[in-house]
Amino acid sequence: MKIIKTILIVGAAGVLWSATARADDSALTAPVKSVYDDYLKIQASLANDSMDRVAENADAIVKAIHADANVLPKEIASEAEVVAKASDLTAARTGFKPLR
Repeated sequence: MKIIKTILIVGAAGVLWSATARADDSALTAPVKSVYDDYLKIQASLANDSMDRVAENADAIVKAIHADANVLPKEIASEAEVVAKASDLTAARTGFKPLR
């Protein structure tokens, strides 16, 4: 009986956690998802030794943070601005490090 009770408690906790995670995910979807997507695009470009769209994606991060300043720290926008202004891979990678 004790095993069944434990299984039910763990199962209920899992269901509650899953529902909470989905609720939190939908609340964060708009501002955070756009920043995260642009971050991943920058990361992929730099990993491929490319500056392709790095400035564009970094600018998108800055705009998203300024548009919804209460969700994400303003420091991220400042760090993304450094990446957007980078003129070469070394500068972009150096500017990207604080964003990690």
